[in-house]
Amino acid sequence: MAHYLPPTIMAFFQSRPDYPWLPDVAKEKKGTPPPLTGVSQWIERFKDPVPPSVKNPTPQEIKEKRLKKKTERTA
Repeated sequence: MAHYLPPTIMAFFQSRPDYPWLPDVAKEKKGTPPPLTGVSQWIERFKDPVPPSVKNPTPQEIKEKRLKKKTERTA
C-alpha cells in the first residue's frame, strides 16, 4: 500500500544516515573528588523577612458581611 504514496510523502519514511563515529572524550585526571560542602554558609544570605500574608475573605464571610450591613440599614 505504501508504494502508492507520492515520492514527497515517501521521503518521510526513509531512514537517516548513521551518525559519524567520534572518539571518546578524554577522561579527567583521576584523583580525589573535591570535598563536599553544605549550604549552611549560604543560609544567612537567603533569610529575608517574610512579608505578612494578606488574608482574603471567604465567600461565606462576604455573605455574612453583606447580610449584616443589610440588617443594619433596615433597622
